[in-house]
Amino acid sequence: SIAQLLKTYPRYTAILAGCALLMAGHTPVCTYMNHVVGKAGGREAAMGAALAIAAMMELPAMSLFETFKKRFSISALFRFCAAMFVVRNLLFLAASSVLVVYVAAVLNFFEYGIFLPATVYFVAQEIDTENQVKGQALIHTASSGIGSAVGVLCAGRLLDLCGTNGMLIFTTACTVLGFGVICLSTRRQIGVYA
Repeated sequence: SIAQLLKTYPRYTAILAGCALLMAGHTPVCTYMNHVVGKAGGREAAMGAALAIAAMMELPAMSLFETFKKRFSISALFRFCAAMFVVRNLLFLAASSVLVVYVAAVLNFFEYGIFLPATVYFVAQEIDTENQVKGQALIHTASSGIGSAVGVLCAGRLLDLCGTNGMLIFTTACTVLGFGVICLSTRRQIGVYA
């Protein structure tokens, strides 16, 4: 059962929470990009350009992941991309020009572009063969499903109550917490992770 899986792999369970937090900070920024760009002084065309840049950055990172994996451990890549979630959100929060928004969008290469394959390899490394499908399904449900949905709902409410900066403070806090959980969950213990 799912409960048995989570009990058997406590570090994996913690990773689920970390991934959910990272995506709770990532998805709202994409969803409400028009407000982020507007805060930086941009218009609709700049919003479209920022989203296009972010999307274009993801595929090259995913295609290069095998190369990255040969040089760095999955744990190290996981921690690195989690840190990039934080940096990206800080840039959006601090952005006073559209150029900074574009720079933050480029970071999708190091953030979501590495995050997605890292989750797949992490599950393959952590979970036994019989539970691989369940493990993969759970990690993507926690991140792209629950984390994203809760993040968008909370960020949308904060956008109404506190404006764009309030929303971005929330998304940045989510990524900081997610980064902390990922770091604690992938640190060297019992010789399992590098």
